[in-house]
Amino acid sequence: MDVMKSYLLQMRNISAIFLVLLFLFVTLSGTARAEHVPQREKTVTVGVVPLQAALKMAEKWVPFCKYLERKTGLKVKFRTARSIADFKENVEKKKYDIVYIDPVHYTKYAQPLGYKAFSKVENQALQSIIVTQKNSRIKTIEDLLNARMAFPFKRSSTSTLISEQYLENNNIWVSPVYVTSHDSVYETVSKGLYVAGSGDVYTFNTQPEEVKSNLTVLWESPQHTSNPFAYLEEHLSVDDVANLRRVMIDMKKDEVGRNVLAGLSFEGIEAAVDDDWNSIRALTIFFPDME
Repeated sequence: MDVMKSYLLQMRNISAIFLVLLFLFVTLSGTARAEHVPQREKTVTVGVVPLQAALKMAEKWVPFCKYLERKTGLKVKFRTARSIADFKENVEKKKYDIVYIDPVHYTKYAQPLGYKAFSKVENQALQSIIVTQKNSRIKTIEDLLNARMAFPFKRSSTSTLISEQYLENNNIWVSPVYVTSHDSVYETVSKGLYVAGSGDVYTFNTQPEEVKSNLTVLWESPQHTSNPFAYLEEHLSVDDVANLRRVMIDMKKDEVGRNVLAGLSFEGIEAAVDDDWNSIRALTIFFPDME
């Protein structure tokens, strides 16, 4: 009888210990899930200004977003738009958590809506250019007077505005043709469809060699701070932004990150603050009718 009582007492103790351990397991697992779910379930949309064809952009930017996703624990999705006008509308509707955006669009539209610059491409300046076909009869900027000239967008990008402003200030009147992308500018000028075209150093350097080798840079503008990465303050926490910025800055430290950056023709990414675009704000005084 004593043996049976002892046995039952031991079983009760074992059951009690088991229940305590089970309670701790469930509690700790639930806590781990509670800490993990917000991090993994949070989706960050990165909206990129559509300077090139959507497929070409996706090939470059999807690996970038996947890299950020792996390193931050956030779900990071690439988004763009069919046109700069559509992109601007999406920015105004706050459809993107982060934007990689034209500098004038940032200072004139996005920043007043609550977007705040937090990083930019390292060693990359915004510099407008005018290109001609190699062996063209156009030898000086004055030779463009009354010429039909290709532009990517109608008063919708900083590079276009700077080129147009320069030509107007020097009384060089041209017949603009808007061909919807920087790629189209370089391709059409390379084929001789237009005598000249307006672009920028960054998109020019991303062109295939067969296009780039058939073009000559006729004119370059002064340099300005290039496109910012800006986040919407009401959508992302300070910790999320700090995490993303750290990963972006550290990309060049590992081989995978360097390959992703090379696909975008970026040397690296560095921290930035809103005041870095004050030179662009000064320019917008001359562009009141930017679309």
